[in-house]
Amino acid sequence: MINAFDFLKLPEYQSKKFVLFGDEPSIIFKVRKSIKMKYSANFEKFELNLSDTDFEDNFKAVQVSNSLFNDLKIIEIKLDKNRLSKDIIKRINIINDIESENLIIVEIPNFTNKTFKKDLLPLLSSIPNVVSCSATSKEDLQNYLLSTLPEKFNNQSNIEFLCDLYEGNFQSLHNDVEHTILIQDELSDLQELFFDNSIKNNFKLFELISNGKTTEVIDILRSMKKNDKNSAALVLWILSRDCRAILELKKGNSNLKPMRIWDDQQIYYQKVAKNISQQGMNKIILLLDKFDKSIKGVNDHDSWVLAEDIAIALCYRG
Repeated sequence: MINAFDFLKLPEYQSKKFVLFGDEPSIIFKVRKSIKMKYSANFEKFELNLSDTDFEDNFKAVQVSNSLFNDLKIIEIKLDKNRLSKDIIKRINIINDIESENLIIVEIPNFTNKTFKKDLLPLLSSIPNVVSCSATSKEDLQNYLLSTLPEKFNNQSNIEFLCDLYEGNFQSLHNDVEHTILIQDELSDLQELFFDNSIKNNFKLFELISNGKTTEVIDILRSMKKNDKNSAALVLWILSRDCRAILELKKGNSNLKPMRIWDDQQIYYQKVAKNISQQGMNKIILLLDKFDKSIKGVNDHDSWVLAEDIAIALCYRG
């Protein structure tokens, strides 16, 4: 079994069969994308589930089917169970033994590392590409940052800083690195995001939100838009961080220091967390997703309108 970040450094892959094990969707996506790019061909895609009773018939049918317009097939197979059965073992053996020119990618996200190594790995003896798509150690975070951070920020100091800040919380690290990439041209120092005066001053924004000062909040956001229309990604980062803080407080975790929210600022977050419902937070999370996609050009929403909608929702705390 190979770590995902070491796998991504390989110049080529040994076979066309892959098993992706682990519970980090962003890493699985990155590995799957790399596999497809290595084999630059026109693929016809098929999706199968190892848990389906008709898996064997469908798998055989896909292997022998002909395509008029595509060079190869890519067969994406998922195992959505967290334990093995005789039928699952039989189907894994079929995949293990088959000789195929098609790309076969099996995703196994729901097994623990211990169970996977003990019960599943021995079944995959003929598949050299078994990739661990988890990030459970500091070394995993370091490898991720080495392969992902923009060149101007990719140094040991920044990597150590981010590892200490996000250890044990890979998904938050991934989200914030993605936002950093979006605004990298505006930054001369990665740690500006956490320490410079402009970011510190944005705690004033949340203070106003906590006190329900909707007009003042909208004025700040419109001022930011007027002064720098490209700062929407920065606003997304700020509001995402603030919402993560609220969710942590609602779960009973009062330690917000990993998010660089100090004790004298925490009172504002506690005030919002106490008075906003989980349903209200769920609506805001959906707005944050639209906000993120609007910045990336995935949808046609106005990013700044969404920023105001999120801020107003936090002010009113539905």
